Amino acid sequence: MSDGMLSQEDVNKVIKGEIDLNEVVNKTDGDIPKEDLNLLLNAIDVYEQKKTKDFSLENRRLKFTNEQLGKIAAIFGSFAQMAANCFVDMLRCAVYVKVDSINQLTIGEVIHCIPAPTSLGFISMEPLKGEAVIEIDPNMTFAVLDIIRYGKVGITKSYNEFTQNEVNIISNTFAYIMENMRVAFSQITNIQPKLLRLETVPNTIKIAPVSEMTALVSLSVSIIRTDGIVNGMMNFCIPYPLVEPIVR
Repeated sequence: MSDGMLSQEDVNKVIKGEIDLNEVVNKTDGDIPKEDLNLLLNAIDVYEQKKTKDFSLENRRLKFTNEQLGKIAAIFGSFAQMAANCFVDMLRCAVYVKVDSINQLTIGEVIHCIPAPTSLGFISMEPLKGEAVIEIDPNMTFAVLDIIRYGKVGITKSYNEFTQNEVNIISNTFAYIMENMRVAFSQITNIQPKLLRLETVPNTIKIAPVSEMTALVSLSVSIIRTDGIVNGMMNFCIPYPLVEPIVR
């Protein structure tokens, strides 16, 4: 094809993303008329918008009611107060924790909005059925490790292979968090959170189908020390089927 004409087959493949536009341009010796190229680019844009809209409609059917989200907000409001006190005792400095937001997101959306690598704790919440995920972002993870190991912040910069002692520190941090969760949830039910495993890659979040709706509870954390202030986040990903029995 050197006459600058695109076959309908090539056009369809480009629009659907099955072949790259540059590949087609090279096949035509780069001699596609500008107006034809503009039409093709517009068709690709329309197709992508439709695909995104269809995916959104199919996968983002909201499940949590405002009342249910209100109950979850109350639980984590209590949790934030207890967690702050717990971190003060652990780190021996001022720590502030507050609920930043509560959103309904699919598992697939959660995977894309969590940084990589990060600290992920997969937990059970018996007698509730299923798993939830707690994420402690790198800023907070590194600050906890540095303060406990070195008494100052700003040393750990990346997720290299952790020593067993460092893994123990992270596991203990999740243990404190889960105990605070147990107490916070006791206002509506008794649960026994248990840490199942630690991961660092969001793609390992396979606690439900990617289209399953979750409550993503985000809490901001400020660790205030004389040698600096560290701002971080904790995220709680709770699938609807797990928590629905106690908030319906």
